[in-house]
Amino acid sequence: MNFITMIITTLATTALAKGAMECNLSETTAAQLCLGALGKPLIFYLPTGTNKQSVLTKDTHIILKVTNNTGVINSQYSDRSAFFTNGTFKLETVTKEDSGDYLLETHRLTDGVLLHKINTHLEMQGAMECKLSEATGAQQCLGALGEPLIFYLPTGTNKQSVLTKDTHIILKVTNNTGVINSKYSDRSAFFTNGTFKLETVTKEDSGDYLLETHRLTDGVLLHKNNINLQIQAPVSEPAVSQMCLSLEQMKVSCCSEGDGVEFVLTLDSNLLIQTRAGSTDKQLTANVPKITIILHGQLTGVLTCNVRNNFSREETFVHLTNCKASISHSLVVAVRVGVVTLLLVALCLAVYRVQKKTRPKTVN
Repeated sequence: MNFITMIITTLATTALAKGAMECNLSETTAAQLCLGALGKPLIFYLPTGTNKQSVLTKDTHIILKVTNNTGVINSQYSDRSAFFTNGTFKLETVTKEDSGDYLLETHRLTDGVLLHKINTHLEMQGAMECKLSEATGAQQCLGALGEPLIFYLPTGTNKQSVLTKDTHIILKVTNNTGVINSKYSDRSAFFTNGTFKLETVTKEDSGDYLLETHRLTDGVLLHKNNINLQIQAPVSEPAVSQMCLSLEQMKVSCCSEGDGVEFVLTLDSNLLIQTRAGSTDKQLTANVPKITIILHGQLTGVLTCNVRNNFSREETFVHLTNCKASISHSLVVAVRVGVVTLLLVALCLAVYRVQKKTRPKTVN
């Protein structure tokens, strides 16, 4: 009797730790931009080591001072932050006020020599922005599905700005007074500082926009922008599955909903594979992005699937199990089922023969 055994083990998709935005200040010394999500955690990675003192400041105000891996947090942040001896400084929930310029300097304690210095600008992702007031020419803007989007338009008197999408007028601003197309009026607002806000963007908002600003007195063109707006869905918490193909091979898959999803798979902090947006498989229902790799069947450890795009980041930690136990258990079950089946067949044959021998005959 041939048995074909396939074992599919779905690993728990509940993350052991939710993904937090990160800002690494320990590796590079060049100025960088960090992104934070409103109301979510933010992690700073700082240099570690003895005979060192690191000072993190924001707009000249000291937030954190670390001496020989021991941190002292500013009282303004102490109720919503924590410092760990591995150099991790975590803000539990970030706010708009956390946006701004940060400076980290690390000195040697014995002689005060500067060892490390980095400037960082932190921006919040509460609302995506499209600045039409500064640049001229063509540009691209990104919006998060279901989230706010802000357009910044030129301001000033003796000016009229017209924002159109696919030749349809969305907004007309004359001397800082805006008139919004009725199609958008129930989910948008214009402010006299030149801010035009869409409260919740949809896929239909993707497309080509044109902004033109003319002088009212003579109609001279003062400002012109062509904008391509792309709306993307944030990523969802990834789901991970393991399939044992044999004792020597297992297939591991990770999938997550969202647009422009990038995957990073690690095993015990060792990188297995990293993808770029748009390079993953789309074999699941509704084109959910997915990545699949083949690993040795006896591997065990903590597998991490990290997914991200321009707007969000999520990750799931799971424990891989080797295929030896699963395959052996399945074979034992299969053998037991086979033995039971043979016994039932033998019993049925025996009963049949007994019945055949004792069946009464009709005598004419």
